[in-house]
Amino acid sequence: MNYRKRRANAWKEMLEVPLVFLPTSPLRPKLTRCVSFTVGIVGGGRANLYVPSALADSVEEDSEDVWEVIRSDDPVGEALAACGGRVLLHPEEPAWLTSAAAEWKDATPYIKKLLAKPFPGEVDIIKEHISSVDRALERTVERISPGVSEAGIRDLLNSLLVRRGAEGFLYPTQVLFGERTRLIFAAPSERKLREDDVVLLDAAPIFEGYSLPLARTFLLEEKRDVIRAIETVGKALTAALRRMLPGVSGEEVDRVLRESLKPHIMPHAAGVPAGGFLAPTLAPGSKDLLEEMSFVSLTGGVYTDKYGVRVKHLVLVREGGGEILETFARL
Repeated sequence: MNYRKRRANAWKEMLEVPLVFLPTSPLRPKLTRCVSFTVGIVGGGRANLYVPSALADSVEEDSEDVWEVIRSDDPVGEALAACGGRVLLHPEEPAWLTSAAAEWKDATPYIKKLLAKPFPGEVDIIKEHISSVDRALERTVERISPGVSEAGIRDLLNSLLVRRGAEGFLYPTQVLFGERTRLIFAAPSERKLREDDVVLLDAAPIFEGYSLPLARTFLLEEKRDVIRAIETVGKALTAALRRMLPGVSGEEVDRVLRESLKPHIMPHAAGVPAGGFLAPTLAPGSKDLLEEMSFVSLTGGVYTDKYGVRVKHLVLVREGGGEILETFARL
């Protein structure tokens, strides 16, 4: 099943006001694999890709049959005219497009509902990509030994992910050693690994538009205080997974995880939507309700003055609780 085609067909009928998007739009990978068009619209009964006449043939070969490819000497102008002047735009679209539209609305509230979760069969595609991430992480860990640098391991992990099909990264890959694992966001350095260091890997590769954030913390040799922290994070994540039931709010899952971490204070949210989907967020104050098949990156962390422990799982919400989809070094 072509899930881009299925999604485009659904949005074509469900959106009364057309959504206008560019090849660079974060929404494009969810709708079409084609990138060689000027502007696209979906909604109001239309699913059109507008292109200069010279490119039309190549676009038709690369676009799913749900899309009508329209040749035009003024692709943007013709697309906006076809929408009757009223359009939906993703807030990350460039200013020149928002200024070209006579009247536009922020598409976020509409798209958040339409991209709340994957289609049931789409999960199999996501699992295949997660397997690729698992293998890249396993190969990377095999190469970690005293003397390697953070930047060197970062480059290795990124290379392995790209070889397996990653087309980009949601955020820069983090590889941190020792006291630097306390940092929430930090660029890998030339710092060399010592035998007694804590190691943190945190990567978010994107495969076919699906962002897949994973993080693990581990040791080369036993250190009881760090092991206790890792066990604390593991127990907190388990408690949160049990509470990840359809109908439960994002703030409730976040509360359960934080309660389980006490007396430690976690300085970030318990979870964000994964896979390029837009709900739910697991954070204080989040009223997002989990649904069966919601796809989330669930994070637990403990940070001390000497080290940090962070673990991210890719989780699918089921009737009985959260299901971890990756197999790499589960806690």
